[in-house]
Amino acid sequence: MGYSPIHAQVHDTPESYIAAATDGLLTILAEAGFPMPEGYTVAPHLSFSHKRAWLGKSGKGSVVGMAYHETSSPEGNVRHITVSPALAHAIGPKTGRKDTLGNDEREPGVLDVLAHEIVHAIDGNKNGHKGPFVEMIRTIGLAGKPTATYAGDRFVALTARLRESLGEYPHKGMNVVHKPQATRLVKVACCTPQEDGTRGCDPSGEGKDVYNLNMTAKWLEAAGTPICPCCGERMQVVARKTRKPKVTAPHGA
Repeated sequence: MGYSPIHAQVHDTPESYIAAATDGLLTILAEAGFPMPEGYTVAPHLSFSHKRAWLGKSGKGSVVGMAYHETSSPEGNVRHITVSPALAHAIGPKTGRKDTLGNDEREPGVLDVLAHEIVHAIDGNKNGHKGPFVEMIRTIGLAGKPTATYAGDRFVALTARLRESLGEYPHKGMNVVHKPQATRLVKVACCTPQEDGTRGCDPSGEGKDVYNLNMTAKWLEAAGTPICPCCGERMQVVARKTRKPKVTAPHGA
């Protein structure tokens, strides 16, 4: 099982490369017994999938590929997939670690991310990262957690001819580190002592909250905090509650 190119091609754009790579990977999967269902096609795109795709200290993002259900296509039979432009290698570089099966752990690469998303497309996004999906990715040599696969030793060997046919991936990646936007609005609240020992006026009279509002730092600096309409005292800046950051897997689909 493998891929037998007729002749090597030179790709000038990453879009051309991933289109040809998708065809080659579909052939490999079909030869392994997992063809694309009749009547459906795969449309690959070089694209950040959504916000989580470009967050992360590494600049590679936490989501490097996505597979969309055919209902996202006007035609109704096209299964769109994406691979992140943050990736710079056909096969990701080794991390220097071994997994439990003895594979060299690697960072995500274009071909293994494409293969991961193509398997979702073949499966029709019916089984998530379980059952038939796992069978398919293991058969073609994708290693790691089903939600965060990379090129295992078998996948590297299986795609050798395909990579020779495709040539070098014509893209150097992108270092896209977006810091979460700091809160621009400042919260101010009434802090006037009340008869029951609490602080702050509660316009509802239910004792569940105090009068507060958000204002920009610009007007806070220019005019100070506003006057509470309930008691006539000047309001004070109060700290916001912070949320713990969510940890996401390298693959979102």
